[in-house]
Amino acid sequence: MKGFTDRDRREYKAKFQQEFMLCPEWAEAESISGAAKAGKSCYNYSMAEMNEDFDGMKVTETNQREDGWTFLVELGHGEEMIEYWVDVDKDYWTRLTNRRIEPEELVVITFKFLLGKEHKELILKKFNLADITGLFPMYELEVKRAM
Repeated sequence: MKGFTDRDRREYKAKFQQEFMLCPEWAEAESISGAAKAGKSCYNYSMAEMNEDFDGMKVTETNQREDGWTFLVELGHGEEMIEYWVDVDKDYWTRLTNRRIEPEELVVITFKFLLGKEHKELILKKFNLADITGLFPMYELEVKRAM
């Protein structure tokens, strides 16, 4: 998941037209990575194809520090929405991704992985990505495969 091309976005939007929620911040970007590099940090994804427990995911960068980032991840809508606070250490992101994808994309890949393992209600509401390997030893290998 290195980013969406225009063709990918068109195909995805057509397939999930009713569910697709596109953030205006990156609607005209060449890719998600391009939007992130341009300072855009709002990402809406229809994720129903990944897990039927929810129908949408929004990832928003809430804090950038010298040593990393904090993201708010919202799954679902209305009363069914659950919020998660996710810390991404810059050193861990660099080691895991070799900076091939943006931190936001790593968070999306991570939630895809986690939702494949457990229901959204069971995911910790606040965690650091570096801690996932302690619970799921295959996490890093699967993230590298997904990039």
